Amino acid sequence: MSYPRKLVISAFHFTRVASAAGVALTQLSEQDTLAVEDSINRFIASVMPVHQLGAVHASDRHNLIVVHTLAQAALIRLYYLRGEVDQLWNEKCLLAARGMLLVIGQVTDMDIEFLDPIVGVSVSYGP
Repeated sequence: MSYPRKLVISAFHFTRVASAAGVALTQLSEQDTLAVEDSINRFIASVMPVHQLGAVHASDRHNLIVVHTLAQAALIRLYYLRGEVDQLWNEKCLLAARGMLLVIGQVTDMDIEFLDPIVGVSVSYGP
């Protein structure tokens, strides 16, 4: 299995965990929430940065777009649950949304057809 494919699968799992466990996430302690946040952020840091996407082959770029989009969607979902009652988490949710916009901003005209379904799927897991 290729490196980008592993990243896609990992990002998908993060999103599934952050969205499918909605009720359970609301009952996580703040310390546990921070641990999940840290895990996702470490994962994001291990992936090629968004601003370097133009330097890779189209198929790898598509995979990396998926990775970044789904990872940001996982953060948005995680933060949204706490953001309803805590302004700090609400701010983090907005920052994660800006992170997703950063990914979208790096998409070229050739990749735009690919982006639409990915964003649709990732936000459909939302609140």
